This record gives sequence, C-alpha cells and structure tokens, in this order.
Amino acid sequence: LELKKLDLDGLISKRPNLSTKSSQKAKGAGQASKNVSMGIAAPIRFDLPKALDASVIISVDTIVFRDDFIRDAVLNARLQEGVLTVNQISAQLPGGSDVSASMRLHSLDGIPVFKANFESAVSDFREILGWLNIEIPSVPADRLRKMSLRAQINGTLKQFEIRNIDLYFDSSHLTGGVTVAWRKRLGFGINLMLDRLNLDSYMQSAKAEIPKDPKTRGSKT
Repeated sequence: LELKKLDLDGLISKRPNLSTKSSQKAKGAGQASKNVSMGIAAPIRFDLPKALDASVIISVDTIVFRDDFIRDAVLNARLQEGVLTVNQISAQLPGGSDVSASMRLHSLDGIPVFKANFESAVSDFREILGWLNIEIPSVPADRLRKMSLRAQINGTLKQFEIRNIDLYFDSSHLTGGVTVAWRKRLGFGINLMLDRLNLDSYMQSAKAEIPKDPKTRGSKT
C-alpha cells in the first residue's frame, strides 16, 4: 500500500467529541492511573494466531502531524507461525531527523515477549522539542543540537532491558544499559558510562541572565 499524503491533523480535528463518555469513565480511569503509578498494572496477555500467515508493506510519502511533515514513512511487517516480525519501521521527522526500528514479538504462555532494535540520528534536537511542544531548557543556542542513539530493547512489559545504549549528544557520549522491573516496588538496574560532560557550556546563558550587583559596577567621578 502506497500513499502520497496522510493528514493526521485533519483526521484528529474531525474526531467526535467524547467529553461526555470521558466524564463517565473518569473515576475508573483515575483508579487505573493510580494503580499504574503504584506499579500494579494489570498484566497484558494474548496469543498471536499460529494459523495465520500475513504480511504488510505500507509507505507514505508525507504525513501531516502537529503542523509539520513526517516524510518517507515505511512499515514492513509479517505475522507467521505466531511470531510478529517488524522488519522495518522508519521515517524522517522534522529537525533533519531519521528514525528506524525493527522488532520481533511472540507470546510465551500468553505473555508477550519482544526484542527490538532502535536507531535515530537528529540534526536539530531543539526543532524536535519545539515540534512536540516541549519547552526548551535555557541553555546556549549551540547546545541540544546534534544527537544520535542506538539501543536494543528486549523482555516483557513487566520486565525489560535496554541494552547496548550508544548515545551521542553535543560533545558527550553515553553507553551502557538499563533494566526495569515493573512491579509493586518498581525496580531499576542502571549501568551507564558517560565519557565527559561540560556543564559550563550548558550554563553560560543562565550565568548571562544573572544581574550584576550595583556595587560591582564602576562609579563615575
């Protein structure tokens, strides 16, 4: 399936008003949110059909989203013998950014188990933040620009591991891994290594905004 253009902004704007239904479900949603925040999320269980063999390739030249353009979006996936394999999901995002990922998903005794690879290169991270309406921290204009990330994620929704993290941002390089156990008492295992971080380069603008003490200014004679 090939599409020239997909206007998500237009589809979202035409969505029916669900405020009434939302208000009726507020109590239930509030309780669910409370349970999730406490790490008591109900386990998700399903089995992928082993008798079904299906594949899909979808490409979209341009997707309109948040008043900007996502270009060259591709999804290539196949379901075979109870295993969902996403060979490629990729796109070019605003800010000169490329994002690509692949994934393998199957069920073990009804519990979904996944293994994924993720890769991204960003030319202007500030533009990405602006596009997502995320406030940009007060740092010099040459900071938070170029960024690249590679990582592998595998496990289940209850416990997963982010491995082989390889993150470059500005002049810093971060490597390592993180393990997350989603349970009543949230558990973390962190093994990260940062080669260097020049904090002064991020604080220059903040220093520039500090008003000078009148006593330190030169006085006229």
